[in-house]
Amino acid sequence: MKKTKKLMAFLAAFVALTLLAGCGGGGNKQMVTDEALTCWAPYGAGVAVGVENMAELPVYQKLMEETGIKIEFTHPTAGQTTEQFNLMIASGEYPDIIEGPFFEYPGGPQGAIDEGVILPLNDIIEKYCPNLKKFLENNPELAKMMKTDEGNYYCFPGIYDGEYLLTFNGPIIRKDLLDKIGMERPETIDEWTEMLRKFRDELGQDAPLTVTLAHLYAFTQAFGAIPTLYVDNGVIKTDVMDESFKQALTCLRDWYAEGLLDKNIATVANADVKKAMINGDSVATIGATGGGLGTWTNSGVKNNPEYELIAAPYPVLKKGDRPKYGHRINPVTFNFAAASITTQCKNVEAAARLLDYGYGEEGRLLFNFGIEGESYEMIDGYPTYTEVVTKNHEGKAMSDMIGYYACPDGRRPAVRDVRYMEQFAALPQQKESITLWGETDAAKHLLPPVTLLSQESSEIAGIQTAIESYQDASILKFITGVESLDNFDNFVDTLKRMGIEKYIDAYQRAYDRYQQR
Repeated sequence: MKKTKKLMAFLAAFVALTLLAGCGGGGNKQMVTDEALTCWAPYGAGVAVGVENMAELPVYQKLMEETGIKIEFTHPTAGQTTEQFNLMIASGEYPDIIEGPFFEYPGGPQGAIDEGVILPLNDIIEKYCPNLKKFLENNPELAKMMKTDEGNYYCFPGIYDGEYLLTFNGPIIRKDLLDKIGMERPETIDEWTEMLRKFRDELGQDAPLTVTLAHLYAFTQAFGAIPTLYVDNGVIKTDVMDESFKQALTCLRDWYAEGLLDKNIATVANADVKKAMINGDSVATIGATGGGLGTWTNSGVKNNPEYELIAAPYPVLKKGDRPKYGHRINPVTFNFAAASITTQCKNVEAAARLLDYGYGEEGRLLFNFGIEGESYEMIDGYPTYTEVVTKNHEGKAMSDMIGYYACPDGRRPAVRDVRYMEQFAALPQQKESITLWGETDAAKHLLPPVTLLSQESSEIAGIQTAIESYQDASILKFITGVESLDNFDNFVDTLKRMGIEKYIDAYQRAYDRYQQR
């Protein structure tokens, strides 16, 4: 009897210890590491609330507590991320984990594996990453995006889990001023022209439309033309050499000549757009659901209670047509959003289990909503941000507080949750924008995350940089009238001499390989 009681006590203690060991990782076991893992990672979100190192953020404090794994972060200097990443790689001295642009590494991520910089993750995921393994099994198309052409997983990326998260950028207009000129939101290019003229003539707007150069292509797409690579029934294309793109440039040239488009288009940056939209210097632009519609509205109403922004559909030439391109992102984010384990990692199992945490249920809640009871509460099974986040008593923006308590923006190794955006896009105008901007054929034409072979990267590296630089400079000259559109054919000939067809062909081969993964 005593032996039985002792055995039962032992089993109970064993079960309790087992449960404690596994409770932190969403199906993954907790570890306790004496030596901290080192991680090189770009950073910026927490700076707005006075935190200079990610290890000090509540989200990472909680992550270390739950996993039992310590982390020491090194952050590159703002504005020098790419340069410092390249210097680190060239030095041959790596931390345990790097959140870096291996997607753009010469030869792609497979090149980084072949050159002994990072580890292939297939066996590591199988052994130590139950959360990510399950997610990949349930999402084969996302798994395809995360592999090299040779079939190797190489990183723990940011994942956008749901269609609602993939479109968040488009045309934005001052609704209160649209009412003053007696117009509905425009749908066609002709209606945009009419609206901008009325803003200029009736309201005295000197620059009714302010956008960055990259965002001007929201208007060229109305002509069925964009100057970037896209997929058309399995064929990689760009419209920069087509007559349709010349027609689009003609429209923009006319807008510029009439004073409908900001005269400083050559130098307009995102900060300039924000300032112009908030202070009323401009009344239409291309912006984001959160940092545009939400942030600008909150700032604008402080000085003008009538201030109101709304989304407009991506423009078309003929009313009733469906926009061809619009805006959409791939559901897997790489570049500086993905974490890879280096060949110099001193504890691969610990690194893998740490990074796997963000793909389980507990990790999803942590990275999207932060600390339960502090930054969010579970209300009827729904993780709801508290007023610490939504109405911060120090006047901090909701985006800053979310960046302090959580990391739901796709820049960290974790799954981004739809319930984050449902709350972040709190205004009815924001919710409408996601639906409205999503009504395009962008999904049909989006180039997936293909990778070039080392030889292909070497062959087109100089070509790609030169072509992009020449394109941008020439497009600006055409729009501002410095260069006559009569010279468009010369522009096309120059692109061909520079090797644009070779550049397109390299991406076609990469796309074909991607399809075979």
